[in-house]
Amino acid sequence: MKTLYFLIAAFAITQLFGSVTCFAQEPDSTAKKTTFTWTSLLSNNANYYGQTASEKLPFAYTDLRMLTTSGWHISAGGYQLLKENSAPSELHVGTGFEFKLNKALSLDIGYTRSFYKKESPLLQASNPNNVSAELGFSHIFQTDLEGDYNFGKENDVFVTLTNSKIVNIHSFTSKDLLYIKPNIALTAGTQRYYTTYLEEKKRRLGLPGFLENKLPPVNQKPEYEETTVESTGFKMLSYNFQLPLIWQYGNGAFLVSYQLSVLGKNAAAEQKHNSFFNVGYFYQF
Repeated sequence: MKTLYFLIAAFAITQLFGSVTCFAQEPDSTAKKTTFTWTSLLSNNANYYGQTASEKLPFAYTDLRMLTTSGWHISAGGYQLLKENSAPSELHVGTGFEFKLNKALSLDIGYTRSFYKKESPLLQASNPNNVSAELGFSHIFQTDLEGDYNFGKENDVFVTLTNSKIVNIHSFTSKDLLYIKPNIALTAGTQRYYTTYLEEKKRRLGLPGFLENKLPPVNQKPEYEETTVESTGFKMLSYNFQLPLIWQYGNGAFLVSYQLSVLGKNAAAEQKHNSFFNVGYFYQF
């Protein structure tokens, strides 16, 4: 009930999956008027460049994005971890500009500020600020090169190269279209955030100070000590394969998506592959 309350309240404020362009909009379309895109999403686990926290974190997400005729956009929203009773788990606001360099090239730059709960279990919680730039090239495929600078307690840089293709499947009426948009994304970056994540995890699992010296020692080491990894270099992090199935009807679109992420050998995580299942709804008005 609290999750439902959060979704309704967040929708009344403003909502949309800021990092996801509405599937209902073709890649080469141009905005002729100010548009609003509402996004809602359910996922089986939180995804940070193909990586996950040690615990499974299913969540509900909602967001609203406004794009003006000049290319300026602003968005706001948040998500709720379904394992938490109090809401919200995260809120964010963002702004930026889209530039159409020519018929095939586009550039999107932006800044997003996120607000997490204290001692959040999310990997990205230590770096709530994100500055991004994405260069898009439309040809036989859609190729996007994105750079992210995430900063806060730590400073991390990520670069992601994505190739995608829209493949039409069927139209049931003159107003709808069923299609898939398979894509492959390669991500490299630094991992300073992981040290902070482990420290926060240790704090969450720790005992109150007045008990620390009154309990007998145990032989088994805590999990956070077993997984501590020092990594600050720029390395390959993940290979991501995603298959979204989208049914667009009018201004709305339903999404069902599967993603397989294979982590690089230098990724600071014990599990070397992750699977993500998402369902979502997008509406543009």
